[in-house]
Amino acid sequence: MIFTIKNRERQRAENCINSLKDQDCKIIVVDYGSDDLSWYSDVFNGFISVKNNTEHFNKSRAYNIGFRLVTTPYVVFSDIDNIFAPNFIDRLKEEIIKPKTLVLAQNMDLNEQGEVYRLHPKTGYGSIFGIDSEWIRKVKGYDENYTYWGKEDDDMFLRAKEDGYQHVWLEPLIKHQWHENAPRPTLSNNRRYFEQKKPLIRNDKWGEL
Repeated sequence: MIFTIKNRERQRAENCINSLKDQDCKIIVVDYGSDDLSWYSDVFNGFISVKNNTEHFNKSRAYNIGFRLVTTPYVVFSDIDNIFAPNFIDRLKEEIIKPKTLVLAQNMDLNEQGEVYRLHPKTGYGSIFGIDSEWIRKVKGYDENYTYWGKEDDDMFLRAKEDGYQHVWLEPLIKHQWHENAPRPTLSNNRRYFEQKKPLIRNDKWGEL
């Protein structure tokens, strides 16, 4: 599983990682320009630190950098704000091994008090994106022209669909921790780029440090 992080609180990250510690998965964490990494070695069993020399966070690039370390036949891209049920990985494996299958998941959203207040609608594809690693290599990862975050997950979903993949939604097995909305100053640009017709395979230099 690949997680990206930038300036997130320690407790939030611990909640996520601890929910997976007894489950059968490998975790790759990519930090993209956080100000304070002093607690990382206490929480993460290794991480990649990307020195961000531009003004933009780039979730797509961070995912691609993390993917360069993947050696497993399947990969899941996810969110450090998530808390996973104890049987999450087992259920994921049941679905992801099926031929040409993309696995998505519907979140239970938590409020500021840590209580479930709604079931997130099936309108986004970023909670988890689980698929065979060979397909990620084939399409050369996430499109790094999407800056900050927004629409990169929709883009990947459509590319998989156009390439003949079916998708399945897991039952709600993930709680999403509340946080204030992160800034997305390039969202309008991302939306315009998303509407453009693009080839399936992109990013000749994808995931480079």
